[in-house]
Amino acid sequence: FFCFNKNRRDNRIGSRRTNMELDGSKDPMNNDEGEDVPSDEPAFIDLKDTVEVNVDDTDVPMDEDDNEDAHDDEADDEAQSIQAPDMSIYTLTSHTSSVYAVAAHYHYETRKLSILTGGGDDKSFLHKLDATTSLSVATVQTAPLSHKHTDSVCAVAFNTKYLTNGHDPSKPGNYAAVGSYDGNVVLYDANTGEHKKTLDGPTDVEFLSFHPKGGSVLLAGSISDGTIWMYHLPTSKCLQVFVGHETGGADGGG
Repeated sequence: FFCFNKNRRDNRIGSRRTNMELDGSKDPMNNDEGEDVPSDEPAFIDLKDTVEVNVDDTDVPMDEDDNEDAHDDEADDEAQSIQAPDMSIYTLTSHTSSVYAVAAHYHYETRKLSILTGGGDDKSFLHKLDATTSLSVATVQTAPLSHKHTDSVCAVAFNTKYLTNGHDPSKPGNYAAVGSYDGNVVLYDANTGEHKKTLDGPTDVEFLSFHPKGGSVLLAGSISDGTIWMYHLPTSKCLQVFVGHETGGADGGG
């Protein structure tokens, strides 16, 4: 809002007109010819005379970042609309939520495939596929593993391929290991699925890996607390806890 002294302005204009009358000049404020004469005096707008105008911003050019986001969204929508062909030979449907971990071991002599899975439903399963002829006609036995986890199962592993030469996989020591976000490491018989032992582990068990020399040492790692725990399975003891990882142990490797 602008405020000004109207009386002072009128006095100033009157004084100017008086001077013009004395010297015979024309008053630009009183133009008899009807022409618009520019004035140096400031013009003020009455707010009552203002009109609201709706501006159409639909045609406003997008920023470069907005344009890239729009293209990314279009690409995502297009990718989701494309249905990938199902090329699987066999489908296991035991879990009721996302599957977070899978491990498998194929026994060439018996032609049997063992599959260990863990998921977001807090469960783990041991699947046995008898593929004597082919996987497409394999017979499957699925056993839910017994430990009641309270959080997602995100790490599973077999030690079968690491057993020393001459070791019978049907003998004790052939383990299927399951790790969960509840901090438990659970060992089962890899052949029967029978529960063998439960080990206290890191805050969240993110990965499991057996030592390739004999398969009797198990590593369990956590991203949450950045630790790696090493167990000696014959004695069920934790040999050492490795610390110092700033971003956590994400993968135990081979």
